[in-house]
Amino acid sequence: MTNVTQTPAESTETKPASQRLSTSTLVSYGLAEMPVYLSTVPILIFVPILYSTKFGLEIAAIGAILMASRLLDVVTDPVIGWLSDRTRTRFGRRKPWIAAGTPLLMLGVYKVFLPSGDVTHWSLFLWLSLLWLGWTMINIPYYSWGAELSDDYVERTRVTGWRSGFGLVGNMSSVLLPTGAIFVFGFGHSAGEALQIAGTLAIFLLPLCIGFSLRRVPDTPPRVPAAIPILKGLRIMWANGPFKRLLFAFMLTGTASSIQTPTFMYFVQDVIEQPEWATPVIAFHFVVNIVALPFWVWLASKIDKHKTWMMAVGLMIGALPCYMLLGSGDIRWLALMLLVVGIAIGNFGAVSTSMKADVIDLDALRSGEDRAGVFFAIWSLGSKFIAAFGAFIALGLLSLSGYTSQGDNTPQALFGLRATYSLLPVVFYIAAMLLLIRYPITAEAHAKLRSERLRSRSAEDLRVRVEDLQH
Repeated sequence: MTNVTQTPAESTETKPASQRLSTSTLVSYGLAEMPVYLSTVPILIFVPILYSTKFGLEIAAIGAILMASRLLDVVTDPVIGWLSDRTRTRFGRRKPWIAAGTPLLMLGVYKVFLPSGDVTHWSLFLWLSLLWLGWTMINIPYYSWGAELSDDYVERTRVTGWRSGFGLVGNMSSVLLPTGAIFVFGFGHSAGEALQIAGTLAIFLLPLCIGFSLRRVPDTPPRVPAAIPILKGLRIMWANGPFKRLLFAFMLTGTASSIQTPTFMYFVQDVIEQPEWATPVIAFHFVVNIVALPFWVWLASKIDKHKTWMMAVGLMIGALPCYMLLGSGDIRWLALMLLVVGIAIGNFGAVSTSMKADVIDLDALRSGEDRAGVFFAIWSLGSKFIAAFGAFIALGLLSLSGYTSQGDNTPQALFGLRATYSLLPVVFYIAAMLLLIRYPITAEAHAKLRSERLRSRSAEDLRVRVEDLQH
């Protein structure tokens, strides 16, 4: 896998019709992502500032709670991935887990987004833990299901592109609806009001959208059911070099993003000093994500996926330090920066997840099994941990610099806020880019891998037919 020539991927226009999924299938599958994003993205944006300003929880403590609420995932993520690979029901192996996780996620959203009564550190920890358990039961089987809808290099980017598009609609809705409510009803200015709107909509849409996806899209059965013991399977996984590169690269970029997300509201409040514009500019940022997404999907069909991903990361590295130049009243310059960053982020949801499916093909060839669930469990565990870890770092550094969400900050504290938001993420993006400079799974390499996998499947089918005849 390491000595192959990098060539552009075959364009979607040249594919036989049998290899292409219908638009209705892609829409039906991707729709479930919208309320799931709506249920989780606002957590890092609005929860820290709401629980610190309204309920008086310490910023550093909130960061610790965000990380601690993910500790259960160390057990639940690999177990749910392993079990979903082995589940056998008349509804499929992925769908029962998604259906069971939906009410748990709904309850967690209700308790975290619409807090009432005596709010404490422990109550926030409890309900965040429940929310993430429901999310795990949905997300791991759902992403595994998507990876199994097609085994084609380019077609997978169409699957993840549609799913990412709906996810970005969920992102955008979490801030666009509060923005609209501000202008129409005068409601939605504060983080608490924004969370109320996002939470109410998520609770309404989760059963509708997920139910529609479960009903309309088939759960593809495995060609070779998973049977390898979990520890042996993990050893095979760890020997997968491209998987390790992707895992660590995405963990690094995820850490960078999760440093910025919880500090954005503080940045607008105390650096730009125009907090009333926070939700409108975030909404604009998410609109740019959606507009840029088709470009990245198209480009990934023309050149190797990891090259497009590195282009997006390079754009982030060049843009983020410019935030250091912003000051009081620079809301238009902030919007311009979010435009540039939004173009780059449009790449991450579609292309990176498509790359994940490609490394699973390498595992299927080596292990002889279809076990996407375990892979997405490890990715889920990594992404959730680094999201919490990044928030823990960011909020901890703000606390150490003397920053307080109540205002009256010293120049040193404000510099700490600026540097944490603008410069620290760049270090992680640079490290991530270095990992994928010589990434081995190119379009040509994947074509060879796919051919080898098809031959191995044919050999397995022949062996089974021979055994059937012998019996």
